[in-house]
Amino acid sequence: MKLPPNWLYWSMDWTSVPVTEMGVMKCVYQSDPRAHRDPTIVWGTTFDVQPLTKFVAAESRRANLFLSPAHALLLAVSRSLRDHPEFNRRMVGRRVHQFREVNLVMPMLLAQVDDVELVFLRGTDRMSLRDLSQSLWSEARKRKTRIEQERRQDSERSAFGRFCAHAALRLKLHWIRTMTCVGFFFHNHIQLMSMPWSEEFNAASAIVNVINYPGAPSMQMFKPSSLPMNANALSVTMGPPEDRPAVVNGQIVVQRAAPLFVRMDHRLVHSHQIARFLNTLCGYLTEPTRLIDTNCSGTERLPAAA
Repeated sequence: MKLPPNWLYWSMDWTSVPVTEMGVMKCVYQSDPRAHRDPTIVWGTTFDVQPLTKFVAAESRRANLFLSPAHALLLAVSRSLRDHPEFNRRMVGRRVHQFREVNLVMPMLLAQVDDVELVFLRGTDRMSLRDLSQSLWSEARKRKTRIEQERRQDSERSAFGRFCAHAALRLKLHWIRTMTCVGFFFHNHIQLMSMPWSEEFNAASAIVNVINYPGAPSMQMFKPSSLPMNANALSVTMGPPEDRPAVVNGQIVVQRAAPLFVRMDHRLVHSHQIARFLNTLCGYLTEPTRLIDTNCSGTERLPAAA
């Protein structure tokens, strides 16, 4: 595997956030570093998705590139994390560390094998909407090509070769199921450097998910699951849009609304801080032109993915 430049790096500041910045209640939660205690808050709301739909369609035509609400949501979460840096943190042991940049993880559905893989996006606070879209499509093409190659190689193997390959896969999965807890322990208690094969677990600021596949039922409530580790403290999930009654200027109208759920670690923020973050995020989604405003973009942008 060819490693990219700077493949080994520190994703967090070495010094922890001063305990005086935490307050009493956060310190109470932080007294137990074990993530399985589930000290999380989930806040759900809805937003008018029509401005976002029109914005995505217009930008797709202008840039001659297929964009989706998922790309806009990624950028909106990145901008919101930049505006609220207290969310761009994670626990290591009983200490809180600030991430040095905004890194996001998005689950990608692999329809060919009916499975999900995580896509790690580093430095999204320096990306444009076009950069994010091209990065995601590039990752989708890589995974599709890999699956096709694996299927072709499997079809070309002999019966004994397929037996050996499947046996090796079973051993690999058993090893992952048995030994991953060791990795969780070290990542929860020791500040380790991030590497390509672990960065989606210990270097991600948030996990962003869009559940709006065809046939998805109405989403009234959703609690994002979490691994037994302290990374990915923030989770943002957008559900399928649907027509709902809403009051606009004193009149009841039918509005195309999408549910939006935020899960956050209570050891890092309080509910009133989540409310402010959610208001900022909904502001970007209901006024998506702010996402391409130069005043809302980072001063430096990553080159577009090939």
